[in-house]
Amino acid sequence: MAASSSRISFSGDIDFAAASAILEGIKLAEELGLIPLVVESDSLNVIRLMSKRISSNLEIDWVIAEVGEFICKKSVFAVKHISRSCNSTAHNVAKIALARSEPCMWAQQAPSDIAFLL
Repeated sequence: MAASSSRISFSGDIDFAAASAILEGIKLAEELGLIPLVVESDSLNVIRLMSKRISSNLEIDWVIAEVGEFICKKSVFAVKHISRSCNSTAHNVAKIALARSEPCMWAQQAPSDIAFLL
């Protein structure tokens, strides 16, 4: 198990932020050899974009296209929509990231301020 948190420039587009976080998670998983993996998100629009059930001509397309490259090379086995209540740990880690000035990445042993969430 591994995770990371970092601040991104937020343009007000929640789907873009969610897709960017998913992309960073996929990159981390591939770097650590934790592939193939299943991507789960409570962002239905992002899952639909990744599954090519809907399309968009917005900035998010660049992120979705990069995720698509990981899907094509089989780093990502599946993308699934889950309810927000099942994704509470990810939301809490995101809140912790807002309070940090530096990015944080962990594998195996979670930092103490995150470990209690697991």
